Amino acid sequence: PVRVGENAEYTINFELRHTQYDLLLAAFIGASTYTTATVSGTDISAAASDDSFNRVGGSFITDGVVVGMWIKVAGFTGAGVTADNGYFKVVSVVALKIVVDAALVDDAAGETVTMSGKMARNGTALRSFLFEKRFNDITEYHRAVGMRPNQLTLTMNNRSIITGSMTFLGHSFLGFGTSVAGSSVVAASNPAMDSSNNITSILEGGTAIATPVLN
Repeated sequence: PVRVGENAEYTINFELRHTQYDLLLAAFIGASTYTTATVSGTDISAAASDDSFNRVGGSFITDGVVVGMWIKVAGFTGAGVTADNGYFKVVSVVALKIVVDAALVDDAAGETVTMSGKMARNGTALRSFLFEKRFNDITEYHRAVGMRPNQLTLTMNNRSIITGSMTFLGHSFLGFGTSVAGSSVVAASNPAMDSSNNITSILEGGTAIATPVLN
């Protein structure tokens, strides 16, 4: 036979777990890294006048908060201030103030308030990966080299575990009798995410949709 071409393709089918596939998910949108925010303090207050969180010292920017990030806020206590806890999208941020896209209520500083967030922006980074599939019963290893993201699918059916599929195209996909050095990575211990407990809202253009989502 005459070989007129070849194609190296590798597919990963998975159940979505927190942090397990962060590196690969970032690669699919061309992001080179994640931005992580961690904030904790007793001097953080909430203001209804401009839907903002404010602090006396330190810096939200230094702590990693950026515009467009979703942050999880916790720690506000007392009657009527539960609206200040939850998930919020950052509209603007300076050292001592974060403005969010949701209605807050006034609450003075004093409680230990925490904020956390993690995001990746669309970028132009081209990232390549090496994958290895092991067949321990026959001591054979299939090695996919130079793999770049090609297609990503996430499936979020009602009352089901969130699943997905990642397809990569690359340089080669060959069999070997030995494992490549450094190929083993311990899997994250986080449980699989599901559509009942791990989806807090569905947005379109940054706004929660008003009609039911059916599948």
